[in-house]
Amino acid sequence: MRKGFGIPAICVVLCILLTGCCRPECGPCTPYRVIAEIEVEYRNGPVTGYRKISSPAKMQQIVDYLRTLNPYGVPRVDPEQMQDSNCIITLHYTDNSSRTYHQRSDQVMRIDDGPWKRIDPQKAVQLNTILETMTSDAPAKNTPPQVPLLRPYL
Repeated sequence: MRKGFGIPAICVVLCILLTGCCRPECGPCTPYRVIAEIEVEYRNGPVTGYRKISSPAKMQQIVDYLRTLNPYGVPRVDPEQMQDSNCIITLHYTDNSSRTYHQRSDQVMRIDDGPWKRIDPQKAVQLNTILETMTSDAPAKNTPPQVPLLRPYL
């Protein structure tokens, strides 16, 4: 006679734990969202740039950048008073939702209308490297030629 649980019972318990709860009282399950395109807008005084990215390889570069930023803490200076560069990255998802990342002066960032957080300036400069050669994937008809989306070096 064996004591304890058998292997099939352990497998059932593990499957239940890994599956999670799908009962209505637990709330709706969040569907997996896919990024359809990314818009990037850059402003620094008279210098402006705009890109609409839909290439999976280009979008992956931008998403990888956003994942490595790790915003932290409270800014030392009020971000609303900063007059330096302003980069707005908007991720558009296939479910018609969007998420907007505001990056100011390579020092602070906020997601949508959330609080401003500090970011590592060295990591923030990586966005410039990513966007230097990136062009829009599908320019609209009758639009002027694109100017490079470059941040001026100070």
